[in-house]
Formats: sequence, structure tokens, C-alpha cells
Amino acid sequence: FGITECGPLVSMNTDTLKEPYSVGKACPGLEVKLDKVNEDGVGELCVKGKSVSLGYYKDKQITKKQATINKLRRFSAAFLLFIVIDMLIFKLKI
Repeated sequence: FGITECGPLVSMNTDTLKEPYSVGKACPGLEVKLDKVNEDGVGELCVKGKSVSLGYYKDKQITKKQATINKLRRFSAAFLLFIVIDMLIFKLKI
């Protein structure tokens, strides 16, 4: 799983990982956590690490709106829902 703001890779599967619906484990050097988790364990994936963008090129308005990128070097994929089971990340279809 990747997203441009995160440099672009967040998680990956390996040859030894045999979980077909998972987007894999977080890449080395990244911290991932779920925020705003509901009673089913589904929430927003937050990614923190040096590869996370500091902002959007020549677009201060969007950078300001996504303030967590700028100050904490953490990105919230608020438009996507995820669940984490045994360190594996699963992207849910909406």
C-alpha cells in the first residue's frame, strides 16, 4: 500500500507473507497506528516517519488544512478505512 504523501510506500507484502487480503506490514522506519477506531476495530490509518511529506508543493492552503503533516510529520489517510490484526494492515472496501 502506498500513498504519495508518505514517500510513497507505507506497507508491503513479502514472499513469506501469505495473507491474501492484507496490504502487508508497515515498512521499516515508519510508525503506523489507527485513529478514531470504532467498535469493530476499524479506523483511520496514521503514518509517521521521515519519508512523510512536509507539505504540498506550492500549496500552502492544503498544507495548512493537513496540519499534521507539517508539524508532526504524520499523515492521516482520513479518507480510507483500515483495520490492523497481528501487525498486518487491511484496507477495507467502502
